[in-house]
Amino acid sequence: MKWTDYEKEYLKENYGLKTGKQIAVDLNKTSDQVYSMAKRLGLERNRGTDTQIPLKEAVISLVENGFTVIFDNNSAVKVIKKEAG
Repeated sequence: MKWTDYEKEYLKENYGLKTGKQIAVDLNKTSDQVYSMAKRLGLERNRGTDTQIPLKEAVISLVENGFTVIFDNNSAVKVIKKEAG
């Protein structure tokens, strides 16, 4: 599927801010198409220690890795590691 100029610009603007999967949904493309075009455009993801990721993405990753995430009424977040066994 051919990429429009708008789609390429959207990818350039969002590649470091959203996941490839999120961009794929936004543009009605597959993740493979997004990663392939990003490579062709010379885009790189910066996932260093100071990189911010969306809260929803962080919470999903924590839960998938066995953590419990609790939000209180003051917007504080408590993360608890699930005990083994």
